[in-house]
Amino acid sequence: MSETLLSYAIYTTPNPLQASPKTGDAPPAMLQIVVSNPKGHLVNCKSIRFSFLKGTNARDFFADSTGIETSAPTGWKLTQSGSIFTAKPVTAKDGDIGPASLTFIISNIPVNTEPGTTHLSITEETASHLGTLDYALAKFPEQFKVSNFTAEPQVINPGDSTTLSWSGTSGATYTLEYLDKDDNTVTITHVRGDPDQPLPSTGSYTVEDIERDTTFFYLIVTMVVPGQDQPIKAMRVFPVIAKPLPPVIEYFRPRGYTASDCVIYSDEFLLEWKIDNYINFQLTMRDSEGTHVIDIPWSETSKKIFQIENETEYVMTIESKTGKQQQSSVNVTLVPAGVVGTVVAFVGPAEKVPAGWLICNGAEASGKAYPKLAALLGTTYGTPKTTGNVMLPDLRGMFLRGVDPDGVGDPDNHARMSPIPGNRTQVGPVVGSRQIHQLLNHTHHWDKNFELIGSSGADIAVQLALNSAINSNAGTEPTTNNDGGGAETRPVNVYVYYLIYAGTPQD
Repeated sequence: MSETLLSYAIYTTPNPLQASPKTGDAPPAMLQIVVSNPKGHLVNCKSIRFSFLKGTNARDFFADSTGIETSAPTGWKLTQSGSIFTAKPVTAKDGDIGPASLTFIISNIPVNTEPGTTHLSITEETASHLGTLDYALAKFPEQFKVSNFTAEPQVINPGDSTTLSWSGTSGATYTLEYLDKDDNTVTITHVRGDPDQPLPSTGSYTVEDIERDTTFFYLIVTMVVPGQDQPIKAMRVFPVIAKPLPPVIEYFRPRGYTASDCVIYSDEFLLEWKIDNYINFQLTMRDSEGTHVIDIPWSETSKKIFQIENETEYVMTIESKTGKQQQSSVNVTLVPAGVVGTVVAFVGPAEKVPAGWLICNGAEASGKAYPKLAALLGTTYGTPKTTGNVMLPDLRGMFLRGVDPDGVGDPDNHARMSPIPGNRTQVGPVVGSRQIHQLLNHTHHWDKNFELIGSSGADIAVQLALNSAINSNAGTEPTTNNDGGGAETRPVNVYVYYLIYAGTPQD
């Protein structure tokens, strides 16, 4: 007999195969046998026979062949006779195998309890050829697993590095192999820098200076089984592709903005970016004085900007190893907000409040994000629940009034109450202090033809007769001051949001 004309690849579930436990049930195994034609012309196949070793020894695959299930591709049949499985085409034409591969499945296999290496014999028959192939199948001890062999990144620039990672069961030897740029086999058996420490069952290893277009990395797992001349072996493979990658600017913008033209209501802002696949980068600004380079350390991904002119363009330029460049720009117009603590009226919706401004609603604000505001206000407007934060003034429904320490325009200035809502402690003429509503004391004058009889609360009793005709039976009418009144004394007004400038948000 000679070699087969067709090629065969076998995929197992689980991978690697596991021997069944001595007691109890174990999940059955499955084989997917993929048949392909590398010849470049049709191969007419009359039959393919898959023969397994049956028994209870380490060299055998299974001891019981009953219950094993099979599946064949369209145009083929797969039949079983004990431990031999024969695939035949339904018609002679179905036996023509071209570039399309065939997959045969043998499942529900009860692997025996002995770890070791078993052999699958493949016999291929064509009209003029009989070929055989021996395929070794390793059976690892029960519960043995090898998984998660990967490389990160998988696509790199030529000459860059990647980190291999793997996870497996202890008790075996783990080895890494690959071909370098000169086609030399590189074998890694120990932890980098420590020849006395073998690779662990779960770990990682960084491979540098990868030049090949595609490098296949192999994780080879071997285990010595008592009574076996050769160790059993399992393998994982993962490809890494090395090709010139274009430089990438994922984003370049002022923090909190996404548009390329930004209007920022502040006197400073944080310019941030995320870039990749570069060896050089440059940040420049262009204003009426020309273009200037901004020095940035390589490790940084943001820069606090104190803009001198209101309108300035910023440009990020990066360059890859191959000399390709990528640029991104942003135009920034600053509208200085003034000093921290400035309060203004805002007629837009709450969700449109500009960065650095907060609604005066008595809420708790982050002292980390707004350290200048926290230092300015302290606990004037209450003690926050979180240490380091600050309570905002609550100006909802309030009219603002200038501080009058001398009582020039506020005769009740010394009776003003605490800035904290609900606190009636008198604090005098200090910023943030409050007054409840009241009416100015005043006098009402009545026509001489009426005589005041008495008053009680809001009711005033008057006699409806001339003074000359007053008598005890004259009619009286109580009057109540509710014409156009309500729950408070107020002028005509319009709702706005009072905003306080808290400064540029910090990291």
